[in-house]
Amino acid sequence: MKLSISRATLACLCLVFFAVLMPSATWAQRGSLKVGDRVMASPSSLKDEKYWRPCTITEVHNFVPKKAYSLTCDPQTQGGSSSSFLVNEDWVKPLAAGEDNAAQKPEQTRVDTRGTMGGVNRGANGGGVACFASSAGSGNGAMDNAFRASIVHGFSHEPRPGEDGRITVEIESLSTGGSHAYRVLQDPPDAVGKTIYVVRANFTTCTDYNRRIVYTKRTRQFACFKNPAGQWDCEVVAAVNTNINDETKSVDKPR
Repeated sequence: MKLSISRATLACLCLVFFAVLMPSATWAQRGSLKVGDRVMASPSSLKDEKYWRPCTITEVHNFVPKKAYSLTCDPQTQGGSSSSFLVNEDWVKPLAAGEDNAAQKPEQTRVDTRGTMGGVNRGANGGGVACFASSAGSGNGAMDNAFRASIVHGFSHEPRPGEDGRITVEIESLSTGGSHAYRVLQDPPDAVGKTIYVVRANFTTCTDYNRRIVYTKRTRQFACFKNPAGQWDCEVVAAVNTNINDETKSVDKPR
């Protein structure tokens, strides 16, 4: 006996298949998500609600054909540690009101002193944990300093009113390689027609949440070029799994 399936039935089955396996829409494409935004993400690329977690965007990767986001996701258990992931834009959406577990607490007393992964800055009373102030460090000449300033500007972030997630950046080292002309599908789209410098930087970011601060030590390669305004822009250019060697340390704030 032959099994006959009409084209209409086959089309319906295909629609059901994609509805189950894919998100209802690409939320990241609806708006412009940026560093510091609070989002819901499914790091395992599964649609069931139990796999979605509240996270904060730490990097935006303009990969082709789709963007991806480096995320620091909240601990899943009380007293647990945060986790870092690289997630395709299909599995990232803005965090809706009421989904964030971070309690709004009074502002801690802060001291803007530089810090590292191994140390914790505290307020004047010794109890308020705080991030270090952003620092580009001292480079070898004007161009090197401009690259440093661009990287700090790209990763640092001030929270919007009523939200947490302020990010500061400290550059530990930076090296500049050779320059080359724009390469299609290899260099940032904004760099078309520009001379591009290859830059590698080691740096630490500190994200200031209401309940904790999170240090992340990173190494990234950048393409640096001058934008239409004549200012230096440095954009990350690396493999999709560029963040697998990130070192993350979470420090709870006193309650």
